[in-house]
Amino acid sequence: MLLKNLAKLRNYAKKQNLFFSAKIKKFEKKKKKVQTKNLKFKHN
Repeated sequence: MLLKNLAKLRNYAKKQNLFFSAKIKKFEKKKKKVQTKNLKFKHN
């Protein structure tokens, strides 16, 4: 019983980690886009 729950918890944590890392990647991409926009803006 306990082992099953542990496995479930691990799977859940893995899913959450994937979800969060995907969110973080999206956020970093957005940040980079903003930074490049700012750089282009400064050059003009």
